[in-house]
Amino acid sequence: MQVQVRSIHLKGWLAIFVALAVFFAVAVGLAILAFGIFLFLVPAMAIATIFYYLLPRPKRRPNEIERAGRSQIIDGSYRVVGEADERREPD
Repeated sequence: MQVQVRSIHLKGWLAIFVALAVFFAVAVGLAILAFGIFLFLVPAMAIATIFYYLLPRPKRRPNEIERAGRSQIIDGSYRVVGEADERREPD
């Protein structure tokens, strides 16, 4: 079996070895990048969570406090006003 990479003139097993080495180098680089992002994001999210927990809650206005204690039920009567649309003749 003859494998050739013509642009850099590698033959046989050397070409396969170089291709695998490049693949693993890219994979290791991506893993290091992902790990670095992970090391930055985890503490940042922890700090953001602590700040969110410690922030003061918005104060409720007096009108909202009054409405919270009582609920209102709106009741009504309904009737059909017009004829059904299916009885109309098409245009």
